[in-house]
Amino acid sequence: MMKNEAEGFHEKHYTPQELAKCWGVSPDWIRRSFANEPGVVHLSRPKPGKHHYDPIRIPASVAARVYAELSLRRIPRKRELTPLLIK
Repeated sequence: MMKNEAEGFHEKHYTPQELAKCWGVSPDWIRRSFANEPGVVHLSRPKPGKHHYDPIRIPASVAARVYAELSLRRIPRKRELTPLLIK
């Protein structure tokens, strides 16, 4: 086990439900957003030909990194609509 992997072992890990409650979003949004994030722990293996449930645990450091990235994104403002001129 590498040093940084061992450090992550003692770190708080969140379920999608816990993080969704903290962030005010749905657990499904959390699952989709973190599905391919490095550092997220996947607790099951897919079975070929079957729909599977993939429980995940999200380390606090990964949640903090993603939160910071999302906070830095600018939300584009809606364009002001100009009234149509009828000729």
